[in-house]
Amino acid sequence: MLAKVISGGQTGVDIAGLVAAQALGIPTGGWMPKGYITLAGKRPAYAGRYGIVALQSPNYPDRTRMNVRGSDATIQLAKNFKARGEQLTTRMILELNKPSLKIDIEKSGITVEAVVEWLNANNVSILNVAGNSEEESPGIESYATGFLTEVFKLANGIK
Repeated sequence: MLAKVISGGQTGVDIAGLVAAQALGIPTGGWMPKGYITLAGKRPAYAGRYGIVALQSPNYPDRTRMNVRGSDATIQLAKNFKARGEQLTTRMILELNKPSLKIDIEKSGITVEAVVEWLNANNVSILNVAGNSEEESPGIESYATGFLTEVFKLANGIK
């Protein structure tokens, strides 16, 4: 059962994870760069809305490290795993020796049930959600919100 979903608050998959969790009553949080920076501009409202904390550092690597470290595992949803953000997330996961699940939304065909089995097998209570930004992969935020909503419902027994 998921107790919390966190992310770095970026456009695309990051925000989709927070939106999906919050809609189902699952607590949210995470860390963002100083000033609540996203590719779409500053988002200080995310502090109150999602419980995200701004770091003292304006650097994305510091934000990514905190979110990977502060979770039990990370799910990466992407069309492009060669994007800088995905390479950074993968590097942090390896450095911190954390479980991760990469889902290529165009090729994997992974089911909601398989993701929940992975969550359970890894005893994930706090999940970090990462992936391509909306700017990197237009339409990914909508897809990820729908997919993650179904994952979170099944993981937490919500009808």
